[in-house]
Amino acid sequence: MVSILLMTHGEIGLELLETAKNILGHIRTPIACLSISSRSDISVVSTQASQLVKKLDQGGGVLIITDLYGATPHNIANSLALVNKALVSGLNLPMLLRALNYAEEYSLELLAEKTQQGGLIGITCHLPINTGHPAHA
Repeated sequence: MVSILLMTHGEIGLELLETAKNILGHIRTPIACLSISSRSDISVVSTQASQLVKKLDQGGGVLIITDLYGATPHNIANSLALVNKALVSGLNLPMLLRALNYAEEYSLELLAEKTQQGGLIGITCHLPINTGHPAHA
């Protein structure tokens, strides 16, 4: 089974995880959240992240999901010199639900791809029709 580590600004990861638990009920996937603030010491957070990945890994690897590509949580996760980890950024609720639903049956690589797809599919845009907007002309 793949484990999951959410690394986010503030409490975003914790809030999304609580919402996912309310939707899914019981979650069997080993998962942890690491909240990072503007006051966080990067070296301390890096050590915490490394320890969490090692603790979470039950042999299937750890999928690290961060909230924003190129930001501090992503950069810390990307710099971890660990094997058996994958990184997906852009955390949203559909992405997290997808990861939790497939963590038991997919390999780390396939879960990372499925997770990214879940995040993308969960983003839609519905524009009003006949608004005079140039796209509708």
